[in-house]
Amino acid sequence: MPDATALARAESLITSIPDYPQPGIVFRDITPLLTDAAALRTVVDALIEPFAGRFDAVAGVE
Repeated sequence: MPDATALARAESLITSIPDYPQPGIVFRDITPLLTDAAALRTVVDALIEPFAGRFDAVAGVE
């Protein structure tokens, strides 16, 4: 699992924009995260970890 410091850094790149596009909605802008390769890799690794070794194949249906 990625370390807590790396995850906190990745999380700090995500900005919250309240009341957008309408009141009561909080928009999460992940654009800064997408431009930081190391932070993006940390997030992807954290997403993959719970499923590691549980699949033999992955199919992409178009």
